[in-house]
Amino acid sequence: MPKYTVVTDEIYLVGKDWYNHTIAYDLRLTSHDLQNIIDDAQYQGTPINRDVVQRYIDKHSGDFSSITDWSADFGHLDLCFDWETDEGEYDYNDCMYPPEEVENYT
Repeated sequence: MPKYTVVTDEIYLVGKDWYNHTIAYDLRLTSHDLQNIIDDAQYQGTPINRDVVQRYIDKHSGDFSSITDWSADFGHLDLCFDWETDEGEYDYNDCMYPPEEVENYT
């Protein structure tokens, strides 16, 4: 049985929707998306940092009225960005993995 490794590039978002509910989303990047981030960093004359990724998020987060926090894992670049706050990570986990014992969890 062959073994293989899947390398992905993802941004994990948490924020508010247009009805002021907290929502979370996994933004899976294509090679084109990743190249846009790389090109933006080169245009700005900086390495890929939180500001460069934030600019990309601002342009591609249509379902959010605001982004409160995010983390990213760029597997092809061997680069990660952690959550800025613990609350952001907690909110993301609450949205993506709600407790099973709570009915009508929103």
